[in-house]
Amino acid sequence: AILDLAPHVSVFVVACTTLHEYADRIEALRLTPQFLSYVEVVERFLVGISPESIVGVIGPQWTAMDDCGIYSPWQQVCQLELQSVQRSQELFLQVILAIKQNGPQDPGAIRVYHQMLGEFEAKTIVLACTELPLLPEPDKVDKRVVDVHKLVALEALDALADTGMLSEAAIGST
Repeated sequence: AILDLAPHVSVFVVACTTLHEYADRIEALRLTPQFLSYVEVVERFLVGISPESIVGVIGPQWTAMDDCGIYSPWQQVCQLELQSVQRSQELFLQVILAIKQNGPQDPGAIRVYHQMLGEFEAKTIVLACTELPLLPEPDKVDKRVVDVHKLVALEALDALADTGMLSEAAIGST
């Protein structure tokens, strides 16, 4: 499928951190479209944070296994606090399922999400799951919540601008 799409796109993104395990295979294809890896985009963002800073990550446990799994490159630029490993994976999966079944306004999912944010010591928290950014943020949050999808979208816009695929009006509206 990727080879069929490649001639028709300028930027290619796999829109899920769990699917990052395919990034090496995609990059090995040496496709003409630029490939944006979620993990690498977030790593570039984290470079701007102090190396002594602790960054929280909420995501599925299976992506954090083996010395932080796909998140291990992030450990090169900051310290990680992995909420998915500390919290019950079953509870995390119930939140994701509730969002998929009932939408992002599900009161139980929102309550647990807000509770998870509050349990972090970290002042910056990366939402490393597709569904989490759909939930509303707490009214008062003393943490910087980072939507990885927004970071990737902004890099995709930059990549398109570099190819001349976007007008100045479109770039200025981001």
